[in-house]
Amino acid sequence: MEREEVARITQRVLDELPEIFRTVLVLREFEELGYQDIADVLGISIGTVESRLFRARARFKERLTALYPEFGEGWS
Repeated sequence: MEREEVARITQRVLDELPEIFRTVLVLREFEELGYQDIADVLGISIGTVESRLFRARARFKERLTALYPEFGEGWS
């Protein structure tokens, strides 16, 4: 799959996430910030960062497989 297509699909799925989940996911996965740095930037606890990341990843997976069922194959 072409990088541009992956980027387009990723952006579409991210756009559908609630902002609190999108923000923490982008900071961790794309900006590569550590949990403490994310907590400091957002003014939240590390526990909240962990919780939001867990939920953000789950929602990302749900939306990805809903929009692009072919990506659901092989996911646990």
